[in-house]
Amino acid sequence: MDGFPPEWYKSMKDHLLPYLESSFNYILKGGSLPPSWREAFISVIPKEGKDRVDCKGYRPISVLNSDYKLYATILAKRMEPVMPLLIDEDQTGFIKNRQTQDNIRRALHTIEQINKDQISAIILSLDAEKAFDSVGWEFLYLVMKRFNFSKDFIHCIQALYALPTARMKVNGSLSDSITLQRGCRQGCPLSPNLFNLLIQPLAQAIRQETELEGISTGGEEYKISLYADDVLITIKNPSSGLPLLMKMLETYGEYSGYALNIHKTQVMTFNYTPTEELNVIYSFNWNAPFIKYLGVSLPKDMSQLFNINYNCINKIIYDDLDGWSLLPLDFGSRIRSIKINILPRSLYLFLSLPVEIPPKQFREWNKHISRFIWNKQRPRVKFPTLRLLEERGGKALPSLRDYYLAAQLRPLVYWCNSSYVAKWKTMELS
Repeated sequence: MDGFPPEWYKSMKDHLLPYLESSFNYILKGGSLPPSWREAFISVIPKEGKDRVDCKGYRPISVLNSDYKLYATILAKRMEPVMPLLIDEDQTGFIKNRQTQDNIRRALHTIEQINKDQISAIILSLDAEKAFDSVGWEFLYLVMKRFNFSKDFIHCIQALYALPTARMKVNGSLSDSITLQRGCRQGCPLSPNLFNLLIQPLAQAIRQETELEGISTGGEEYKISLYADDVLITIKNPSSGLPLLMKMLETYGEYSGYALNIHKTQVMTFNYTPTEELNVIYSFNWNAPFIKYLGVSLPKDMSQLFNINYNCINKIIYDDLDGWSLLPLDFGSRIRSIKINILPRSLYLFLSLPVEIPPKQFREWNKHISRFIWNKQRPRVKFPTLRLLEERGGKALPSLRDYYLAAQLRPLVYWCNSSYVAKWKTMELS
């Protein structure tokens, strides 16, 4: 925001480090923050498929001073080793050695257990109303105190969050300053850790509430899994459990600022029909055949896991390839498009879903990729040759099948790795 990008800091680090060190230590000991650290520039980008006349149809992107982000990164690095000790394994977002796929794999096991035992249950995917922006600071400081952070460290956080301001950047012009009164600062390296601390009391309250039943597998009860503010809750005996959960969320929201967006919260029922009273109070789509969680569709019927996920991603990939075919891309750019766009999308599903992909599907993917690379012309180089490394005469075109096989082997590696801890692993080894 001040015109000095990260590249400038890297180039000038030998000259800057003594001044930055002196400045950071001064602030660490209680000195006042530079005024520029309190300010943010906010640009907005339109959300896909939303009304561009409506303010809610835009996503704000906040840009902070690089000095501030360097200082906040140092504090975040100091928190990093203790966060796994403070935050339960149910929370996998932004915690070292925890991954998105941990929660997805565990959710699949839970659904399978519900179907196997014919349990009356629901799975709720909670959607918070601007979760990071609604954080109450006073509650956050009390949580940090409860976790036994030192007074000096809490003071460092309080100094960073004392009267921050923001200016909206629209069409190149800046608005007047707006004073922010709550929320984690977007773009701040500390924000993920602070939010994880803030939501931990809610997760712990749900785990400890004996009247709120979860699903038992391998001798352990599973109720809640989180990835930052993406919360998945499994409730047995929903008629009594759901009102209790909603009361807990309401109480937590009064203290923390957390607000549930009922209209975007998803529910999936198993062997359960809600009462007319629950239907009126909670306007969920009670008949949903699946829910979306962390970019994956979780169906009631596990036999639909492949179709419901891969049919969707196939349509997106094929539409993109057809659209890009109209662009004047050279051969190398088309190869790179597969590496940086198609591969990551496919790999995410490979890692998330323990499901067999038939050989026919890989042949279909290769056919569409080949047509795109050669711009619908006759191929002049064999497909296996393109997959060779460049030093061996190829173009390092990724093999989706090899990535898929590697992804399916990864859980076996984690089974044998005693230092890797995850609740899905506990389920499977039980």
